[in-house]
Amino acid sequence: MASKLKTDILETVSGSGTIALTNQLSGMTDASMPSGSVVQVKQTYNPSASNTASTSTSFVASGIQLVITPKYANSLLLVQFNTTMTQKTVNGNGMYAQMWMNGSVMAGGSEYHLGYKELQSDYSPMIFSGQYTATSTSTLTFEPHFRSSNTNNLAIFLHVRSSYGLTVTEIKQ
Repeated sequence: MASKLKTDILETVSGSGTIALTNQLSGMTDASMPSGSVVQVKQTYNPSASNTASTSTSFVASGIQLVITPKYANSLLLVQFNTTMTQKTVNGNGMYAQMWMNGSVMAGGSEYHLGYKELQSDYSPMIFSGQYTATSTSTLTFEPHFRSSNTNNLAIFLHVRSSYGLTVTEIKQ
């Protein structure tokens, strides 16, 4: 059995004022949401059935891209990424990963942006993860890049649903 509550006035606990509730939740839009509210979330998994492999010592695109157009000029974009990568290697060599935005490494990026992992045996799985923030009024494209530390090494960026994710959350300011 459903219940319905009807009232004309709600008072605060101290009795010092009333709480107006004139249909405030009806027709609520992201424009009426307060600062700190999440207004959109975009996420991507497994855009390709194949892995991206490279022996390059320069950063190579992973093939994982996420495109977002912020709804508000002052929004904070929280970029979160994690993956498992592997490499055919000689002991002591490894691979690097970075997060790129609109074709360039994100601000504050360095050789070790998402990290560097040194391998001790062939095809050891490595976990790379990172969290970044950005602001913009334009459409943005995020894409992780990776590289090998030595041209004799085959670096493999895995496109496996359970092992990676790229998420961008827009938070209203």
